[in-house]
Amino acid sequence: MLNVITELNMKNILPFALLLVFLVPAVADETLISYGAAGYRIEDIETTDVSVSLTSNGTLLAEFGDTVDWPSINFSGPWDLSHANYLHVDLTNHGDQALRLEVIVYDRRPHSWQEALAQRVYLTPGETKHVKLQLIHQPESAGELSLIGAKQIPLGFSSPEGIQTEQVLDIKVSKTQNGYVDVIEIGNFYLSGEYEAVDGKSLLPLIDRFGQYRHADWPGKVHSEEELRAVTDDELQELADSPDIPGYDRFGGWADGPQLKATGRFRTEKYEGKWYLVDPDGHLFFSLGLNAVEVAGSGTYTPITAESLEWFEELPSPNNWSKHGQFYNVRKIYSGGYSGRTEPGFSFLAWNLYRKYGNDWKEQAREITVKRLRSWGINTLGNWSEPEISSMNKVPFTAGFALAGSGARTLGGGSWKLGDVWDPWDPEFPVIVDRLVNNIKPLASSPWCIGLFVDNELYWDKGLATDVLKSSEDQPAKQKLIEVLKEQYSDIRSLNKAWRTDFADWSAMGKTKGYELNQAARADLDAFNEMVARAYYKTIRDSIHTQIPGCLYLGSRFARVSPSSFRAAAEYCDVVSLNIYRDSLYGYLPPDQVDAPLMVTEFHFGARDAGMWGGGLVEVESQDARAEAYVNFVESVLLDPRFVGCHWFEYYDQPVAGRSFNGENYNIGFVNSVDVPYVEMVEATRDLASYMYELRASQGETLQESASTQASEESCSQNE
Repeated sequence: MLNVITELNMKNILPFALLLVFLVPAVADETLISYGAAGYRIEDIETTDVSVSLTSNGTLLAEFGDTVDWPSINFSGPWDLSHANYLHVDLTNHGDQALRLEVIVYDRRPHSWQEALAQRVYLTPGETKHVKLQLIHQPESAGELSLIGAKQIPLGFSSPEGIQTEQVLDIKVSKTQNGYVDVIEIGNFYLSGEYEAVDGKSLLPLIDRFGQYRHADWPGKVHSEEELRAVTDDELQELADSPDIPGYDRFGGWADGPQLKATGRFRTEKYEGKWYLVDPDGHLFFSLGLNAVEVAGSGTYTPITAESLEWFEELPSPNNWSKHGQFYNVRKIYSGGYSGRTEPGFSFLAWNLYRKYGNDWKEQAREITVKRLRSWGINTLGNWSEPEISSMNKVPFTAGFALAGSGARTLGGGSWKLGDVWDPWDPEFPVIVDRLVNNIKPLASSPWCIGLFVDNELYWDKGLATDVLKSSEDQPAKQKLIEVLKEQYSDIRSLNKAWRTDFADWSAMGKTKGYELNQAARADLDAFNEMVARAYYKTIRDSIHTQIPGCLYLGSRFARVSPSSFRAAAEYCDVVSLNIYRDSLYGYLPPDQVDAPLMVTEFHFGARDAGMWGGGLVEVESQDARAEAYVNFVESVLLDPRFVGCHWFEYYDQPVAGRSFNGENYNIGFVNSVDVPYVEMVEATRDLASYMYELRASQGETLQESASTQASEESCSQNE
């Protein structure tokens, strides 16, 4: 890793030194919670649908149940963590299913997830993950510079979205409900790093006129407009020298591979024991994609507020729309420090593209983007990519839409909230779906369109039927549930006997909004959950296949998924899409062992060595490590016969101070905010593309099974 400090004074060196604390081992570790006689007593652990015991090596074994939405264990303090930078813990999944855990730190009661610090972690069977949660401090005084609106911040700065670290009251480990009993081993909690507050006001401004962190230097940083344009000239020459990947056909399929039936559209086929996409020319196709390929989309805008205006070295005047006003927007912010506020935002990326390419910056940026992807071996525009780039018909693309804001009715009634699932029995639901499919038909009818996504990361792991029970009697799904129960039980007395309820009649059940559920009731509702998913996916599948023949239905991009919803998607979707944030797919088990083509539609790795404050959902130490992790992940997908592709999230880095609508500010791009590609990522994906299809066609499943077996043996060895 090469880092150059450009200005030799403490004002500029200090923040970057703090930024690098993440990359070096902790100076000293301090155990916070251990277990047993010398530590935290088992009987003092608060549990919700969890049973705990000690292992022979002194760790905690927790059996998480399946009867509540968030089974959890809670360790009560208080603790003073104000001297530390990070909280650590190791978690191991000894169960048979993949699951998601949250490690949450609270400084107040009753608990509010929005006012806590949390770290999400995904664990497949046998997998151990190390959780490293940055302890973000609240400001100590009103005059202190506090970094509001950014998900992750450099060490030493404070944020109103942090906690009062001197009075941490509770530390919780929660499991997202997945319909299974899971066994998790929890190691000791410990602290690392010595927290040292920064005089933030002495460092203003923090962001330079190109949208970069001012107080550091790194390879790829731009210092002048002349340098910005010179980098572009060098890149254009390099792209001209390497325009395409040898062995790819016009779509990015395997030109040198077997010739299959050419249908003029993308399709799926199981070939020699592995699922593939087949491109319109009949060649095997593995979808290696990037999400959000757009020249200056909504994710590139950062809030410009009364609190943050001083952060920026220079902003152009918005008064002249043709030159500068086009780089501003105004929007409502739905999460983070500015949640609920409507604020202006500014896209440094758009401004940089304008300064690089001139008045026709959008058209030139699109052209160079397509050249980049073809040269790098990226053969798919993933979700949220710009229709103007997709319609150029130079790179295969996916398209999609979401039902949020469409007027569709949610299962529980009321206004839509993030993750809500739609009521598929609402008479308006198929009408709305048909309208939205028809709207996207002109784009999706292209032979370059692989298929459609509909919705994103709905909360399928929730007790959907429980939400239905709590809804009003005019909720179509509730009427459907009662209809199903009428068919199952001869009369209301039979249901009362099974459920241990006392409804006078079916009408009384319709008017009731929730009640205690016994095992029989939960079993009936679990069955109804699968009916919900089947009705949802079938309605959308039928609309797509009817209106756009040959267009693949790519599902709803699972993040929180239940076995029943996964089975339903596998039945009705042409490809089941999953957003999977983990190191690799080695040993990965989907929620159900159905034989269907799968696709990873989000993954990424981020680092903090290139001026970015946040490293993303899966963080590594450097740009070299990012490229290495990328190759390892893609190879693991290629070696898995179930998967037909994987899409990286996303094309550009997010703004260093946070994107407008939710504050994410991660180093997760192939290209930075001054439109300079990361050399490490480009070289890695070019090299990977050169052998991608040969690796896919190899006996990769043997390697995968070997890796899975090795991981299982290591897990067993650790527990002996």
